[in-house]
Amino acid sequence: MNVLVLAAGYGVRLHPITRTVSKALLEVGGRPMVEHVVGRFAPLADGGRTVVVTNSKFAADFSAWRETLDGQAVELLDDGTTHADNRLGASGDIGFAIERAGLHGEDLLVVGADNYFTEPQHGFVQFARSKPATIATVELASAEEVKRFAAVERGASGRVLRFEEKPENPKTTLAGTMLYHLSAAALPMVGEYLAAGGNPDNAGYLFAWLGTRIETYACPLRGDWIDVGSHAALEKVRRMVG
Repeated sequence: MNVLVLAAGYGVRLHPITRTVSKALLEVGGRPMVEHVVGRFAPLADGGRTVVVTNSKFAADFSAWRETLDGQAVELLDDGTTHADNRLGASGDIGFAIERAGLHGEDLLVVGADNYFTEPQHGFVQFARSKPATIATVELASAEEVKRFAAVERGASGRVLRFEEKPENPKTTLAGTMLYHLSAAALPMVGEYLAAGGNPDNAGYLFAWLGTRIETYACPLRGDWIDVGSHAALEKVRRMVG
């Protein structure tokens, strides 16, 4: 399995601090957020590659960060964008990385560099390995909170019955996180989705589309998860990590 870490966003909601520093390189517990993600998920690749996709604006900063790693093999991929207005989007970056880094032929785990997970996710990978597509889910306190993420409705077997990115009126408290798994057989469908004019922004749009074509499953996330998309979330994770 290969691991793809998405770190090409521009962190607009975290301005002004992310005008000059990538959100993924903001420090949490003395280390950049992306390093926590790589440390958590690269070992699950079981000999596969770990690729971090970034943008041109912060590519040099990521190169400098990679030099500080001790024995961790991380490939960097510059998506060529320079501003939020010309960004590829999460789904666009997934498609870009699959093609440019040559990730076809192996299963792919996709995770956001601005996501903090308190527990290892071996169970998620084991659950997902035999399935076409899988998303890690978490129960939130209210349906109102789900509006910021993706609403997931699943059946008894775990198969996703309905998946809606940024729902206006969610009917569930089950939300999708920025942790996905795609089988090798499903990877060509990412290019198909983008070529057909699919929304290249949030990865949830891609997985909602995939769910209408292949079996897509929801797997409960182990431990806590924080999407560091706001100043409040950043301070929360910093307090948690210490």
